[in-house]
Amino acid sequence: MNGYAENYRILLSVNNLFEEEYYTSADLFDSVVVKPSEGRTGSVMFSYSF
Repeated sequence: MNGYAENYRILLSVNNLFEEEYYTSADLFDSVVVKPSEGRTGSVMFSYSF
């Protein structure tokens, strides 16, 4: 979700919104080592220009 006005911008971001559990590979070579994913995370960014 984002909002714009003449001089400012607001950006809201949420990852893993429904708190699903999944696993990802722990390295670039797709070995058998896996790690659990992060839980729900989010961020808010506000910027103003003049």
